[in-house]
Amino acid sequence: MTTKANALSVVLALCLLLAVGQASAQNLLVNPGFESPSTAPGVEYYGAGDAWTSFGGGIFTVASIVNMPHGDSQSLKMFGGCCSGAY
Repeated sequence: MTTKANALSVVLALCLLLAVGQASAQNLLVNPGFESPSTAPGVEYYGAGDAWTSFGGGIFTVASIVNMPHGDSQSLKMFGGCCSGAY
């Protein structure tokens, strides 16, 4: 009977590891690349975009023609003063 219990324990442990691996692969941020709302090349959107709260002014979502993003086609541009940003 201990062999069956050991086998069951191994199967349960593998299922748990698979579930944890899938959960960690999910994106934790909404709109992480500042892709929403979509802006036309050369047009700046005031603010950090959907699902972000910007503060202090000087926060713009811009298309790739203005500033080359790390991925996708838009990025966040921040300037001015010490106290502006997005969360």
